[in-house]
Amino acid sequence: MRMMFGGQMDDYDFHNVGLTWAFALQYLGQAGFKTVRRVQEFGIFDDNSSFRVNGVLISLNVEAVK
Repeated sequence: MRMMFGGQMDDYDFHNVGLTWAFALQYLGQAGFKTVRRVQEFGIFDDNSSFRVNGVLISLNVEAVK
């Protein structure tokens, strides 16, 4: 849970919602996004979008085009 919702150690370390792929896909579709796809990793920044636990990525990385 800490990995999903942030360590909550300071004012900026909070995630207020945890998204599943199904929920994100439905929500983005309702918001008008025409192309939505899940991507393995972005590889742009040194952030947790590439973080793995026991070899499994923990981030839901999504690209969406409106």
